[in-house]
Amino acid sequence: MIKAIKRFRREAVMTARSCRLTEVPAGVTVHVAEVDGGHRVTSRLSDMGLYPGMEIEKLRGNGSGPVIIRIGPSRLALGRGVAEKIIV
Repeated sequence: MIKAIKRFRREAVMTARSCRLTEVPAGVTVHVAEVDGGHRVTSRLSDMGLYPGMEIEKLRGNGSGPVIIRIGPSRLALGRGVAEKIIV
């Protein structure tokens, strides 16, 4: 129960303002607001199943290296540059 309350508070804080996916702490579920990139990046992300309005969970990626996210039952590894372009 306490874990659920802490998670709810983190989600509420993250939905209060938009930020980049790289700024979101691991373990938080957010909604994609937009992709701040050109046609190539948005096309690549949509091919992987990532669209504005989707709910994603950031699993790992607060340090260096790739950002791991969960979209439904799938996990994706995104490079830092691509993750920086995702606004949540």
